[in-house]
Amino acid sequence: MLTHIAPSFYPFYISIFLSLFFLFLVYSIYFKSSIVFLFFSLFFLFSLVFFFLFYKEVKDFSILQFFFNSQYFYFFVFSEFCFFFGVFWTVFWGIYSFDYFNSNYLTYNQGINLIYPYGLPLLNTLLLLTSACFATIYHELFFCYKEDYSLIICFIFGVLFILIQFYEFNSASFTIGYSNFGSSFFLSTGFHGFHVLLGLFFILIFIFISKFYFFYYVLNYLNVSLIYWHFVDVIWLFLFVFVYTIVYLSYY
Repeated sequence: MLTHIAPSFYPFYISIFLSLFFLFLVYSIYFKSSIVFLFFSLFFLFSLVFFFLFYKEVKDFSILQFFFNSQYFYFFVFSEFCFFFGVFWTVFWGIYSFDYFNSNYLTYNQGINLIYPYGLPLLNTLLLLTSACFATIYHELFFCYKEDYSLIICFIFGVLFILIQFYEFNSASFTIGYSNFGSSFFLSTGFHGFHVLLGLFFILIFIFISKFYFFYYVLNYLNVSLIYWHFVDVIWLFLFVFVYTIVYLSYY
């Protein structure tokens, strides 16, 4: 049965807020201003958390009950899959349409210093995979009614991933406006970073509500939040292979 939600202007406010967020995202990537992006991203994350915790329309978590119902959440994840399918299609067309062993490609991209994949990108990969392990540990212990801090560690690793991503964007020798590669790189990694923030938001919401509600009430929130977090992990593995590693090895 669908949960009835009274009409509200807050979705309109959130849409305006998200529009501003993406404007700041493009601005910070184009001008390599990671401090602006970092500040606004954290503001975005915690503003959403406070919205869901304190506004009267959602203080009883009726919207969360509706959204985190498995049936609707799986549709949401499927839409995210379709979205990233389009992103990867753009990446493959924008990057792999060139012949990496052709001198014309090297001349076209002269001056680009590609990001070394076995440095910060590999560290980010290890952070996300380790966070996924801690999330799974928490999920197993949760069924045993054991209090554990694995999910908090998972959240911290996710925040570290975002911070390293900001540093990587700021230190890159190219911008989103520099050739097809720059556009494809920042489009794919930037949107993935946004979805990591969204996954952190889901985890943070669960950490808050698990302190005040019973086991069976929050179990579904935990399941779908971790499904989304693992989905973000898988997307990053594809990015690490196709956007970082193969491009770097082909270029050099």
